[in-house]
Amino acid sequence: MSAIAQVSLIPVILVLMLTPIAEAQNARTPLVAVTPSSIEAKEILKAQIAWIKLNPQLSKVSIELSPLVIKKNDKYVYLVARVSASGPQPTEFTKDSFFEAILQREDGHWTSLGYVIGRPKNGGSISDMCGYGEGVGSDVFKECGAKQ
Repeated sequence: MSAIAQVSLIPVILVLMLTPIAEAQNARTPLVAVTPSSIEAKEILKAQIAWIKLNPQLSKVSIELSPLVIKKNDKYVYLVARVSASGPQPTEFTKDSFFEAILQREDGHWTSLGYVIGRPKNGGSISDMCGYGEGVGSDVFKECGAKQ
């Protein structure tokens, strides 16, 4: 093999070696349940409350979340919680005091990506989780398979 052929073969070999590593970085770990009384659960709830309080109508309301389901992988959390507020109940939660949310791990902290008001149909099952919003794909939870 000529020297030119060997030199041009090196980048191809590097790409072939690095592709599985790049794909592995995008693959999510399997879901695990988070114990509602754990420190991590408290951090998740605190992050969700902080996101809710970004709404000017809710910024002064004292909100508590009672988690029903918390499932997470290496980067995302699926949360189903009951909301209670001291004083007048915010209009968002008067009809249904339950919601589901997705949070993302960024720089060592949980950050909410929002929430959907209403109790999930199946109580926070994989089906509910994968159908969150317009549907969550395997890039978030590998259990969801193809995007719904």
